[in-house]
Amino acid sequence: MNKITINNQEFEETTSSHPIADGVWYQHKWYAPKKEVLFVTEDGVNIYKGDTSYGVRKRDLKMISMTHCDTVYVSDNFIEFSTKELAQEYIDKHKPKEWEILSFKGKYSTFIRYKNKYNMFPHGEYNLENRDNEFSEKELLNDSWYSIYSVKRLFDGEIFSIGDKCIAKNGMIFTIDEFKIEESSNSTMTLYAKYPICGDYNNVCLSYINKYVPKFTFGKHECNFVLVKHHFLPNTVEVTCKGETGTHLQIEEILKNYFRPCKFGNVEVKSFTYKNVMINLNNIATIKVTDYAYDINNVDEITIGCLTGKYKELVNIYNHCLTLLK
Repeated sequence: MNKITINNQEFEETTSSHPIADGVWYQHKWYAPKKEVLFVTEDGVNIYKGDTSYGVRKRDLKMISMTHCDTVYVSDNFIEFSTKELAQEYIDKHKPKEWEILSFKGKYSTFIRYKNKYNMFPHGEYNLENRDNEFSEKELLNDSWYSIYSVKRLFDGEIFSIGDKCIAKNGMIFTIDEFKIEESSNSTMTLYAKYPICGDYNNVCLSYINKYVPKFTFGKHECNFVLVKHHFLPNTVEVTCKGETGTHLQIEEILKNYFRPCKFGNVEVKSFTYKNVMINLNNIATIKVTDYAYDINNVDEITIGCLTGKYKELVNIYNHCLTLLK
């Protein structure tokens, strides 16, 4: 490309057939003022005065655009790109992982390799010290025989496994069928289901879901659960419903002895409906029953304190408590 200098101003030859602002017409060609290169982006593009570049701040991988550049810009704190897409691609590839793989499962067996304290995946039962026939995460990811079975989301410590029931931010409830690491971003973990989750797509990012916790009610009032851990005694689950708090052990006694005035918190069983007949416990104090009962098919409703609900609801609440204790 030819260059000319007029009054100490350097001009470069162009292919334009139309007049150029601040340009000169010389030997039947238009020459434009030579632009000063302010800096060169990471992807090798020259940035001139008035151009726009996209910087990624190193300390937090935040993108900051620089419009109408007019000065030479060099900083060790930023990495500059010529397009927003290239800057975002860099962020996706370098941002910290949001997940940690905890186990792998053989695709055609029930065999599971759990992560040990050495960040390896050995053969055998879960044991942090186990080093039997261990493999690295990279080896198992590259082995078509294995697939990811469980992961931990790092920002909140929540653990997700194949088969877990989850809920996406759009309210869709689904079961995890597969985990995949996005090729475009090693920091992103995607979950797949057998059915659509978002529109026609059957996948969703790990950061956009939560474990699905079904709501349990008794007498149209929602129950809240708290797992209480003890040092020397078995753990218990506290259940609160309409301001009254009791334990799963009290619920167990009520289910076995619905015909007795068993206590739940500060209240007790008042009555129950058995084959459409209401029985008031205050009027049948002479009944003597010693065998435990678990009559989900025969008992309809049960009144505890001033709250009446289905016996089946109480069974579901108790079974959820057992799940929390596992």
